[in-house]
Amino acid sequence: MAEPQFIAPVVAWVLTVLQDMTAEQWGELTPFAEFHQSFTGVSMNWPPVAVMPRTSAFDPDIVGASHSNNRLTLKFGVNGADPDQVTADAMSYMAAVSRAIWAADRLAPCPNSKRLFISDHDYGPLYEHQGSFAYFPEMHLEVEVYE
Repeated sequence: MAEPQFIAPVVAWVLTVLQDMTAEQWGELTPFAEFHQSFTGVSMNWPPVAVMPRTSAFDPDIVGASHSNNRLTLKFGVNGADPDQVTADAMSYMAAVSRAIWAADRLAPCPNSKRLFISDHDYGPLYEHQGSFAYFPEMHLEVEVYE
């Protein structure tokens, strides 16, 4: 039996889904320009996105294998001069990314993935700095894996 890989292949899969989004999936939106596994709030190229591992919960009743529920947070930045447009863009990005993940679900993150779902969208507060506005919305994902 192969050694469990835990959450690493799940994070890599989500990053690949985001990097492979097509022009049709993006529509009028600007594709993500930076891809990370951590979010510092500082980005040279906008819009940035980070896919961050959060937790892995394990089933104690499984012997000789690993059954895990892996939770990830996808966080991205949207900015602009008009707060209403920034808000509309944040909702549009969330919808586009959700559709891309749902469409790619058939290409499971790892061979033993059993279930992938988006548990929630969190838009958070609108920030203002020197006349510019920004949102840093978060999408929370869960992936069940048997290894």
